[in-house]
Amino acid sequence: MRKTIFLCLIIVINVLYTVKVYADTIITYNFSINVYDVSLIRINPSTTFSLNLLSSQAGGSMSSVPNNSTYLQLTSIPPENVTRKIMAKIQSSTNSNGVPPGTKLTLHAEKISGYGDVGIPAPEIKLSLSSNELLIDNIASGYTGSSSGQGFILYYTLQVDPATYSQLRSTQTISTVVVYTISNNP
Repeated sequence: MRKTIFLCLIIVINVLYTVKVYADTIITYNFSINVYDVSLIRINPSTTFSLNLLSSQAGGSMSSVPNNSTYLQLTSIPPENVTRKIMAKIQSSTNSNGVPPGTKLTLHAEKISGYGDVGIPAPEIKLSLSSNELLIDNIASGYTGSSSGQGFILYYTLQVDPATYSQLRSTQTISTVVVYTISNNP
């Protein structure tokens, strides 16, 4: 009987030591998370370039080689249910029409890179001093990248305007500034 009690005591002690006691401690910490409204654009590289009208053949019309050396880059994080657009226009020029008489300046954007919803380029637009033209629409949350060769490649073309061809004259260099504006769609 003594051996039985001793054996039972060893089993009871062993069971008591193998039972683990758990205690949970919960600590809470409050903090805030902010995602800011971001609306940024830039032209890369921001260098000056030239557009020239010339003809290489008798009887041929004047023509221009498009310039596609610049990229429009953007970062956009709008509020909920808001999209953005980018407009372009001639802001200033050393010519009162913005371009030489008998010509028109057109612009087209083509998406090369982008992550998220960086927008949809419009068809070729005619730039003028008098009105903003829609270049890219339906921009939501996204970015194009900021390295050389990323974003929307911009194609500028100086063209003869058939409606005013008779006004075309040789000119000195005309300096023209194009301004881009990113804004929320109504």
